[in-house]
Amino acid sequence: MKTKYILHGGAMRWQTEANKRYYREMAKGLTRPKVLLVYFAREDSEIPELIERDHNNFAWASPGVEIMYTVATEEKFVEQVAAHDVILFVGGETQKLIDTVERTGIDLPEAFKGKVVSGS
Repeated sequence: MKTKYILHGGAMRWQTEANKRYYREMAKGLTRPKVLLVYFAREDSEIPELIERDHNNFAWASPGVEIMYTVATEEKFVEQVAAHDVILFVGGETQKLIDTVERTGIDLPEAFKGKVVSGS
């Protein structure tokens, strides 16, 4: 599979037609996709609500598709990216995201080969 990049304008908390297309496109063509939820740009206190939102939106956009989720951690990020089909970067504080990813030492162009990489 070729690497697919999907960019989205945010406002993911609402179930709009644009958000439905966004979530559907991430899972499109994948059997039992494994999604890595990257919340590095957000505060830890926000993560439970974000997980629920993303689970609900994937289920709403792709009913009947069995999706497996993992929340990314800085310590395991390199291995997690390798093991997942979809890498979903959720927006927030950009510098916090950049600093966290840099500390992992990951080679992003190499790690993203053959993945769906999405950001909103």
